[in-house]
Amino acid sequence: FFFNDTATTDIYTRSIVGSVRCVQETDLQPHEEEGKYRKMDCPSCKNKFILKDFKAHDNICGEKVLPCPQRCGKSIKFQEIALHARECPSPPTLCMFAFAGCCYVIGPDETLDTHYKLNMERHLAVSYTHLRAHET
Repeated sequence: FFFNDTATTDIYTRSIVGSVRCVQETDLQPHEEEGKYRKMDCPSCKNKFILKDFKAHDNICGEKVLPCPQRCGKSIKFQEIALHARECPSPPTLCMFAFAGCCYVIGPDETLDTHYKLNMERHLAVSYTHLRAHET
């Protein structure tokens, strides 16, 4: 729910059963000042939300700055991650068991040896499953 800051004195709300009722703006003040209905600004895009709807927005806010998923050390806006992935100086290294289903991507601050040692049992299991699925 994205709200409009140009509020009128009457706000129309719909109840669970579908009836529409008029609520005085002053009746909403306690809800807007605390709890899940309090107003807040997105720190990234500066749009206004009520708290209960902010988490969903925060997961997709294009202006939100995140660390590079390929771990190059750069901070990138969410809306630019796909573009950055094509130009990133630290392309991901796939695990050699990717053919069998290991989806792990090794970043520049890790080594393949460490990943292989920590995931030996998992790699054995996915390899076995892969071989069984391709038996003739």
